[in-house]
Amino acid sequence: MRLRIGITVALGCLAAGPTVCAHENVIILGDSITAGVSYLSLSDDSARESWANRVLAALGEPPDLPRLESPAPADFARLARDGWGFDAWRFVASALPWVLDRDSRFVAGEPRSIVAVPGETVHEALTQSSRDPGVGSTASILGPLLLPEGLTAIETAEASARDLDWAILWLGANDLLSAFRLVGTASPPTPDQFARDYEELARRLGALLAPGTPPSHLLLGTLPDVTEVPIWRPLPPGARDEHGEPFETGSVASAFLVHFRNDRFERGREAFAPADVAAVRELVREYDVRIRAIADRLGATVVDFGALLKELAREPEWDAIDSPWFSPDLLHPSPRTHAAIAARVLGVMGEVGSPALAGATPPVPVRPDPTSAEASRRFALMRTAMLGTGAYSFPPRPAVRLSVDVGGRLDDGRDDVVLSPSLLLALERPPLPAFSRWNSRTFVAGRVAAEVRSDRDLALAADSPEFRAGWAAEPIGAWHWRRVEGGWRWARRTGSGWWARGEWRAVYAEVRADAFRPTSVEAGLRLGATTRTGRNGN
Repeated sequence: MRLRIGITVALGCLAAGPTVCAHENVIILGDSITAGVSYLSLSDDSARESWANRVLAALGEPPDLPRLESPAPADFARLARDGWGFDAWRFVASALPWVLDRDSRFVAGEPRSIVAVPGETVHEALTQSSRDPGVGSTASILGPLLLPEGLTAIETAEASARDLDWAILWLGANDLLSAFRLVGTASPPTPDQFARDYEELARRLGALLAPGTPPSHLLLGTLPDVTEVPIWRPLPPGARDEHGEPFETGSVASAFLVHFRNDRFERGREAFAPADVAAVRELVREYDVRIRAIADRLGATVVDFGALLKELAREPEWDAIDSPWFSPDLLHPSPRTHAAIAARVLGVMGEVGSPALAGATPPVPVRPDPTSAEASRRFALMRTAMLGTGAYSFPPRPAVRLSVDVGGRLDDGRDDVVLSPSLLLALERPPLPAFSRWNSRTFVAGRVAAEVRSDRDLALAADSPEFRAGWAAEPIGAWHWRRVEGGWRWARRTGSGWWARGEWRAVYAEVRADAFRPTSVEAGLRLGATTRTGRNGN
């Protein structure tokens, strides 16, 4: 048996209780919940509060930390507290180190007790490594940092642990979340596909137990119903789609979306009908049936996390916007819930073979209440981050915006209005929060315009073709387009200058100028379409 004794172990033992600390070693394979993600970020501090590290403390093991001194992939907690600066420059600065630093914190073969990659699906635990980015989920961001180079999660466990007293597998939540388009380009596997991958993981993990250890020391966790967490809330009364048609009673949407909307939601992309929710709940049931069948075949023990969630869901404020049971991202557990998960795992371990573990109750840190300004910024950040998780792989793909405008233009020095159809093609950065309720985008664009003057001749406009580089702001979660933008422009015949533009639904107005003097004003209808990442584009 591997013993690791030190000050950290002693502190963990005192926290867990005087009758614990049998110094039993374990390997735990999981995803973001096991890793200790909070605020959609992972750090050594958040990992210390995870249920997995609480179990290690009860077993007399030191914490197994991800070796991330600052939260990755962004310090959302600090950004919500301090703000993010104009055009989210602090947001970019917070994430940039993790974009540039792709070196693993671990080497193959070093002792590991927790192997948990946020965003990872069951299939990715078998296949995803630094050489295979998987489906472009969050796992592709943190996987290269948390897994040794070239190794998958299960290979990391096999290379680092042998002759174990316990092995715990809790994976599959991301397979369910992919139904909500929150796991890159992944989609939920069929129950049989899920079972094949899950059983391979379970068999390989169980093979790491020491000879003579009962197979019941392999613990397999069932999956909780992800539709019950507070990130998905019922739509407000009277909610309608973008065409004004009412949604069915029981439809749900992102809680962050509800926070920013009045009564309009985009059907099929931002709001989920009762049939959509029922389909995910059926997947939960089918996956759990397979997990229990695999446990029976292997002689493993089931930890019923689904039942635990139903018990906790009866607690006050469970699904509140500021739920004390969840991280501010409304998806991952708070320290209070991590403690409840750890107690359930330790209770099962006590029933199976270590009675002293059943009474372990690690302390629960208290999270301070956010200020009103912090709460508003938190919603903006979490809204953007959750959409980013589901909308594009890492690094993010830019969006394409095609705008076909038909408007009237009045040029400086002329007294007649000319008809000016134009075509604009833009390449936009995915949205980042600019203010508490607005997202920002930087972009580059090319524009070609024509003009029809009083003699009815169609000709190329004087400032066409034109290149633009600018900044735009849009309200978070707006069901119709509202947008303000401006920046620098360069035209082939008129040289450089600037422009400013406003849009509301299909109406636009724009002013163009040289260095100090407006040269034209234009207004009309925007007839084009937009292909964008993210639900409803923001």
